[in-house]
Amino acid sequence: MFLVMTAHQAGYLEFSTFSFELDVMVGPLETTDEVSDLQAWRKPLSPPASPRSDFERFFAGFPRPSVARDIFYCLEDGRVDYLLRQTYRGLAPHIERIIQDGLSSRPPLAGCPYRP
Repeated sequence: MFLVMTAHQAGYLEFSTFSFELDVMVGPLETTDEVSDLQAWRKPLSPPASPRSDFERFFAGFPRPSVARDIFYCLEDGRVDYLLRQTYRGLAPHIERIIQDGLSSRPPLAGCPYRP
């Protein structure tokens, strides 16, 4: 488990998770009609006690930042796991075992109540 956890954390760096720059991403979106309010990402919120990362600013632009953060990391973790399995074939069985162990201990989604 330690091997997979360490590789996953290193994968964030190797596969550029943290090279995200909000201003670079928002620029091209300003030319489309698909995004109605980019100002939520442009404007600084109340002066933070510590500097805000681009990720914090990005998530703060959503009505429910914690949900946006959870969705992002679910997708990003899947991307990193996939790239680790493709790049380091010897890790693939270890990653698969961790994923299967995690899935086997989850309750079925059909039995989970909806939480708005």
